[in-house]
Amino acid sequence: MLNITSATSLTSTSLLDVPDNLQTATIQEVKQVLPFCYAFAIHRRRSFESKKMIVRYCPPSHRDDQSTFKNKHPRESYVEMIYPFSSNPNLRDLYRMFRYDKPRLGLLLEDFDTFAGDISIRHCGLPGRMLLTAAIDKISWLQAAAGVSDVDETTPPAHAHDREISLNHDLRVAGQVNWVGKTSMGVLLELSSLGDDHQWHGVGSARFVMVSRQLSDVKVPRVPDLIISTPRERYLYEDGQANAKLGRDRRSSLIRSHEPSAEELAELIRVMKATKKRTYAGVLRVNKSSPGVLPTARLGGGEPTGTGNGLGSDDRTRNNQEVSGTNERSPTPSSNNPTPAANNNEETVILSAVPMKKTQLLSAALMQHQDRNSYDVIFGGHLLSLAYEHASATAAIHTGRLCTALSMDDVTFRAPVPIGSLLHLKAKVIFVEGPVIRVHVTASIAVSELSPGESVLTNTFSFAFVNRRISPQESGPDFIVAPPVYPETLPEAMEYVAGLKRHMDDDASLRAVRKWEKQMKASTTRSSAVGGGAANDLRGGEQEKEAQSAEKAALKQVTQHQKTITEESRHRPSEIEASPIHIGKIMGATKL
Repeated sequence: MLNITSATSLTSTSLLDVPDNLQTATIQEVKQVLPFCYAFAIHRRRSFESKKMIVRYCPPSHRDDQSTFKNKHPRESYVEMIYPFSSNPNLRDLYRMFRYDKPRLGLLLEDFDTFAGDISIRHCGLPGRMLLTAAIDKISWLQAAAGVSDVDETTPPAHAHDREISLNHDLRVAGQVNWVGKTSMGVLLELSSLGDDHQWHGVGSARFVMVSRQLSDVKVPRVPDLIISTPRERYLYEDGQANAKLGRDRRSSLIRSHEPSAEELAELIRVMKATKKRTYAGVLRVNKSSPGVLPTARLGGGEPTGTGNGLGSDDRTRNNQEVSGTNERSPTPSSNNPTPAANNNEETVILSAVPMKKTQLLSAALMQHQDRNSYDVIFGGHLLSLAYEHASATAAIHTGRLCTALSMDDVTFRAPVPIGSLLHLKAKVIFVEGPVIRVHVTASIAVSELSPGESVLTNTFSFAFVNRRISPQESGPDFIVAPPVYPETLPEAMEYVAGLKRHMDDDASLRAVRKWEKQMKASTTRSSAVGGGAANDLRGGEQEKEAQSAEKAALKQVTQHQKTITEESRHRPSEIEASPIHIGKIMGATKL
């Protein structure tokens, strides 16, 4: 039996219905309880024996081979897996991110996927079935969010507020089936950290949708029903079904897959109007009086294309303070040193805006034999890990610093990825509010070796990151505003609106924005208290004069730019019609 030290006496506040009669699994029992996790660990040469993982499970209420159709209680599928980081230095090194005492989240995502598969097996059995990950409705890393909700039970309690995921503390991933359909089921996972008070505190959660598919010509029996016997089980069942429906609705209503509705069209028009205005100004003001609304353009900030340090720009090493078209530094404050404005409901910081297309990042990876699942295709957790690290790199290049993961949602598995195939990943920043960045990632493979130019979409991913200090040793504010992005074409505007909708539906992102707003408000208050009246008035007058001079210069530039466009339109009308300035023509009958 594995050594569990004092883990049996630990208490916790869990969103799951934790059974009272948990048993610690021996190595032989681990092979039965976690067949997917055990087999994958062998593929990766990271065996449970070497990692010294601790597995605890709820014994079945009746002895059977799990291949027969039997309804089960949710607690019968409960399993928890403990990472003894505090006592196993080799395990810490295996999961370490860079040189930080933080786990590499991509590896945890791999574990999540296989773990969810094992939990679904415990509910419905494996003989005659093929259990696959169909979608992931939500994964939230709660330690990076701001605030605690009293109604959302997936947020940590008050004493766990802003608790960091650290390799200096043991971690526990636990899960159980919380709802079922005819051929699908939901698996709810919770990630917890062992605190100094010897209690488990929730720091993350995940909602997987697993499906049962036919393995042979024999028709697959439906998924066994859940026996609901407690109010807690009833809550988890109804909550799981509601979240699954919301996830299906979001995925089916993505505006890229159909004609936009009247409401979506109105939002597109608003986005494109804002884009048309900001075409003349690369510097925007972040408006915190209307969260989720595009910032309005400020005249006098450089060339129309913007000069953020986003992907694809010709000089990515430029600081956000640099003015386009010159080699001199602008006095405009950067994102790392924001200057509060006098109007607390308007401007907070000034940043260079980045076109969405400039943030795009491409990569490719060969799919190896060691990353297969039990069905000899690439297992979903490896794809999750690749997509997450690709999205993390995209956010890091856009902001110029490593960002912290907030959440991921609406992950779809559309087609299997064969061993030996070349997987193409494409990521793009599609929405930014304050320090929160939303990155959309797609994965595709070539249809065949004979037609490498044709590809099939295999997966879609949506990630949210927050731009904040990674290490306590870093100086400056906790939350740092990210460079805004803006669309230049109608498809990009549709992506932007989709990102906005996901952002407004993501509690973790909204809490991070609220905490950033509190930080900015406190910074404004401190600046007012330290500066004094006369000095502030003098500095405010100088800033106002600078702003007026910049606006006059920008207006002159816009007038000259419009004259140039008028002259060019006589000779190259086709090119002008494709310009972002004439985006209204792309939208057909829509008038801006």
